[in-house]
Amino acid sequence: MRAEEFKLPKEKFVLVNEDKKLHDKELVTKPVGFFKDAMYRFAKNKGSIVGAIVIGILILYSLIAPIFSPYTVSYNDVKYRYTLPKWFSSEKVDFIDGASNKKGNLNTLVYYYSMGVETGHNALKRQEWKTAGDSGLYSYRLDSYHSAGTVFMNFSQNEYNELQNYQDDNDVQIIYPITTPALRPEAPQDQGNANYWYKTVKDGSLTAPDGYTIKEDGTIEYENIYKAYAVPEMECLAKNVNPAHITFKTMTGGYALEMAKFISADNEKGTVDHYESLGYFKVEAAGDLNPTFFTNDIEDATPVHYDTTKKTLVFEVNDHDDATLDGEYILGVDAKSGSSVVVIPIAEYTDVNYIPFTLNTLDSVQVDDIDTNSKYLLTANRQSSTTNTYLLGSFVQGFSTTTGTKTATVITFINSGTGYKFQFKAGKFTRYLKAELKDSKIALSAMTSEADGSIFNFDATNSGLYIEIGGTKYYFTVDFTNLKEPVVDLLPLTSVDGVNVFTLVANNKVGDTFEIKTDMADGDSFYLSYKKTTETNRHYFANGSFKGDNYYSKMRIEGEDEYQYSYAIQKDGSMYEVRVNYYEYYRYFHRHILHDRIATPFFLFGTTSYGQDIFTCLASGARFSFAFAIVVAIVNMIVGAIYGALEGYYGGKVDIILERIVEILSAVPFMIVITLMKYHMEHTPQALILFIAFFATGWIGMSGLVRMQFYRFKNQEYVLASRTLGAKDLRIMFKHIFPNSLGTIVTSSVLVIPGMIFSETSLSYLGIINLSTSNITSVGTLLAGGQPYLVTYPHMILFPAIFISLLMLCFNLFGNGLRDAFNPSLRGTED
Repeated sequence: MRAEEFKLPKEKFVLVNEDKKLHDKELVTKPVGFFKDAMYRFAKNKGSIVGAIVIGILILYSLIAPIFSPYTVSYNDVKYRYTLPKWFSSEKVDFIDGASNKKGNLNTLVYYYSMGVETGHNALKRQEWKTAGDSGLYSYRLDSYHSAGTVFMNFSQNEYNELQNYQDDNDVQIIYPITTPALRPEAPQDQGNANYWYKTVKDGSLTAPDGYTIKEDGTIEYENIYKAYAVPEMECLAKNVNPAHITFKTMTGGYALEMAKFISADNEKGTVDHYESLGYFKVEAAGDLNPTFFTNDIEDATPVHYDTTKKTLVFEVNDHDDATLDGEYILGVDAKSGSSVVVIPIAEYTDVNYIPFTLNTLDSVQVDDIDTNSKYLLTANRQSSTTNTYLLGSFVQGFSTTTGTKTATVITFINSGTGYKFQFKAGKFTRYLKAELKDSKIALSAMTSEADGSIFNFDATNSGLYIEIGGTKYYFTVDFTNLKEPVVDLLPLTSVDGVNVFTLVANNKVGDTFEIKTDMADGDSFYLSYKKTTETNRHYFANGSFKGDNYYSKMRIEGEDEYQYSYAIQKDGSMYEVRVNYYEYYRYFHRHILHDRIATPFFLFGTTSYGQDIFTCLASGARFSFAFAIVVAIVNMIVGAIYGALEGYYGGKVDIILERIVEILSAVPFMIVITLMKYHMEHTPQALILFIAFFATGWIGMSGLVRMQFYRFKNQEYVLASRTLGAKDLRIMFKHIFPNSLGTIVTSSVLVIPGMIFSETSLSYLGIINLSTSNITSVGTLLAGGQPYLVTYPHMILFPAIFISLLMLCFNLFGNGLRDAFNPSLRGTED
């Protein structure tokens, strides 16, 4: 087709380069380096870039997280085991907030709800709950950071004082009133649970709250509020060791009782003796209790008067919740046990359960009336009786006595026609008892012949065993004049006074119970015994000290204005059992005692079954895994590259010999290698065992790869040219051949790293190797530790699993990009 047929205007056709010469232009491009070209090809693979970025983030996490985290691998806290991950602290956000949705019965609901009522630290988030259909269960969101509630802890005097000062100085409630042991749950599994600050009952084998009402607005009201709290109890001592000295001051309604301690102190002027006032005695009604304490204001003291008939002090205590309890009370102690001063109604004065205190002068003589100028003591006389069953013991030159059946002599009666002979065991031999009169005393001896045994009889009237010699009946007796060494003897009945000397009677051998036997049959076996009751008097002195401590917290809790509570129970020595809110104590302990960087419990990934921070442990384990895998990969690459280069370059006999060595080593299973090494090197660090095991056969794959590359390139023209020009073998190997193999070698080496990490993780997970120490852990150990809790606490295995999954996936993507980047056949290509 001709141009004119298009009917195009002529001006559309313009000559190019008219009147100019055409020639080739000079190329102005710059040469591209090896690594720049590799980077260009690597960047074209988007998946490899993403993999590299993720790997970089994981490496940064492993390096930086342990540095900036306030926790360490060695950190653990048993109260914060299984704690859930927490990223958000808002009360409005119910996502990764350290809480989880739970269902429980009514007792469980009240248990967790009550924590928030007492301390303000809500175990139930927002104190909200709802019924879960018709199942009888209740659903709520349980905060794992506050579910520990309060706990019992033991402190020394100094530790307790320091905790008190911190609480009062910082206006932070840590110490809560102690619960009295008698009102703690009866169920054995809950007796050490400090969260039952309200009254409970035993429901089967479980603990249930007692006396509460669930209101329409979802709140719970307690009828026995603070029932389990311990009220201050004044102590008394069984010995006169610095008792409280009492004086009386006149006040409205009677006398104010003031107690003081006698203090003997040394100073620069010598010994100074003085009385130190404890305050005025006060009794208040608290529910159906009557706690006692001291007040510095005489007008706040409880008026007291002295009952001259009963020789005791009488208080008027009113304002009980139950008006029938109002009236006159006296001070006393438990008649059977205990060393607490109790306030008892005067009507129970003659009750055998209580012993009233009597008012005495300092020389312990009862007084007839109160003298405001005199000092007195409060004492209670508790009589105690001890009943022991004394038995005839072993026979060595005479019988001894014992209070236990293990060393007692069992006597078998042998009928002799006119009476009975005593047959008993003396060691391995059977002996018969002989009694004869010598120097007006009965002498006892053990005879081997039954014929030599003396004949005894039983006197049912006088309840005793006797032998008649010369017309006089001699009875078995025990002299209790010396209680430590009672003497067994045979005395005439006229010498038995019934006070210190008692006759022994035959008793049925029935366990540890004894029944007096009035007749015997031939061959019957008995103990000879007598029961002795010893009465002792013990005087108890009121000493003005309270059980636990005299600390009253400046922090107030709801309802406390109406009551006075005890905050500790004093244990042996100067140790105190204290009830603390664990969340606040945790903050106090780390900020004030340890002075570490932990300000409050906050775990991004939650905690393990040992209470370790998973975020820190995972980062530390990842750092170890990366460092370990990189070191092993570098060592294996160097050794494998040298070994494979020798095989591939020289070939022939060298290759055959070296390859046979490789085949022998590769035939040994890795699992057998590490098992044997662990068995024979049990005292060697586990990390070193793992390194040697990986190195023993790990370089074989790299050597084979390098060998193949050397076979591929050693006959290329540039290699032959270099050899022709006189290049030595090492130069040819590592200057000309090795760089062309570098892409494959680097790619393989990089891919070895995730494989090494995965192998180490698998071995740790299976428990074959244990890389965890007090300061080191591994990803595999975290996975193994979380596996049993996969259903109940999935976070323990979730984050380590995500880490190892991302690591393996991204290293594969990254390795693919490296393979393309370092492939020499693709150098210089655009696509």
